[in-house]
Amino acid sequence: MVDALTAVGFLLIGWVSSAASTQSDPDFRFTPRDAIFVVLLALATVPYAWRRRWATPAFLVSLAAITMLWLLGYNAGALPLVLLVGGSFVAMARPDREVIACAAAACTCFALLWWGGGAPFDSREAVASVLALGAALALGRGAQLRVDLAEARARAAHEAAMRAASEERLHVSRELHDIVGHSLGIIAVQAGVGQHLIDTEPRRAAEALDNIARISRDALDEVREVVSTLRGGQPSYHPAPGLDDLPALVETARLAGIKVELTLPDDTATISRQTGMAVHRITREALTNVVRHARATATTVRVDHHDGVVDLTIRDNGSAGATATLTPHGTSHGFAGMRERAEALGGTVSAGPCDAGGFLVRATLPVDRQSR
Repeated sequence: MVDALTAVGFLLIGWVSSAASTQSDPDFRFTPRDAIFVVLLALATVPYAWRRRWATPAFLVSLAAITMLWLLGYNAGALPLVLLVGGSFVAMARPDREVIACAAAACTCFALLWWGGGAPFDSREAVASVLALGAALALGRGAQLRVDLAEARARAAHEAAMRAASEERLHVSRELHDIVGHSLGIIAVQAGVGQHLIDTEPRRAAEALDNIARISRDALDEVREVVSTLRGGQPSYHPAPGLDDLPALVETARLAGIKVELTLPDDTATISRQTGMAVHRITREALTNVVRHARATATTVRVDHHDGVVDLTIRDNGSAGATATLTPHGTSHGFAGMRERAEALGGTVSAGPCDAGGFLVRATLPVDRQSR
């Protein structure tokens, strides 16, 4: 509808502005308007009703019609201005090759008008026409470039938002997996202990129940923190777990009846918070798999710091096949979380059976590199 009204407006402008029979040159009289003039006027204006779909053909038809009007001695009135607007339509919507082709066609027509006679069109008007059309094309192309830039920025913002949302989902997924997987594994073992000892050793059974209650409360608090963050709330501040929290983590694993030996370096204070948190998370996931799958009785957790690198090894004496799903070739969400945490710091992680038996998880992390 807008394009049709535009074409009608161009037609009326051309009809009204071409009514004068003379111009500033008193020695020249325009050819009176007749049926040929009406046809050429229609060809010069009506095609712009389809300028969104066929901007280039509309401009070329209009250019040819206006050129014929001048060559036949008709007064084209304000139609050259319509041609400038049509050129801007092409520049805003069509590729560069079509814009260049339209500019070349227009220059050819200007040269033909200059040499061919008809209505007055001297060298000064030819140069002015070329400059005016060039300005119109430049303005149209500039407007299109601004639109393209705005769309590109909008797409970039949308993609950034999608990446942020995806990263947040991965973060929440890892956190919930770590929290729920580790806690439920220990709770399941403690529940089995309590059920087994409730008749013969009620005191130890009560201790198991106390452990279940404590672990459940801690896990529930952590889950609430994650959910509050996901909802955009303001969770109460709790420092991220790090190297200093490994003894408590190991003690929780011992509640499952597994002997865990922990070795830490003397200079833990020089290891960055991000690296310490990654060590804690990887250790928790590894111990969770030991409790739930390995059928192990002993595990060693060793953290070494040398040459700007932290080496973390977790080795158990259980059945390596029971934890095969933790290997990089499996589908374990746990190993995926380990790998993501290590790679975020520029480190590596590997997991697999040991030649001497058992299962080994090893991570190599930079001491002070910030997360990417």
